[in-house]
Amino acid sequence: MAETDGDLRESAAVHIQYWWRKWSAQKEMAPQKLAQISLTNRDLLKQLDELHRSKLSIIHKYEMMLNLPAGEINAYLEETNGDKTVVPEASSPNMKKIKQRTTSFVQSSKSLPGI
Repeated sequence: MAETDGDLRESAAVHIQYWWRKWSAQKEMAPQKLAQISLTNRDLLKQLDELHRSKLSIIHKYEMMLNLPAGEINAYLEETNGDKTVVPEASSPNMKKIKQRTTSFVQSSKSLPGI
């Protein structure tokens, strides 16, 4: 059964109306969706900025620690944030072993040819 020209036009008009309504509804919702996305992005950017600042703070703290003499590191840590991290002193048995190993490694590497 062949459709008549009028039926085809009516069917096309129904399809056009359907797509027009769908597009109009999406167009009306777009600003609301964009506003929500914008708020989410703003929150994420704030979190990223906070992480970046804390990272820079931590890097600065450890750069300062690297420049301090070994005996002043505990005082620096207590001064900066009350951290109770204890850096072992050179007189502890473990530090003596580490120092001996480092010294022996440096001496053995100096004896290698070409170094």
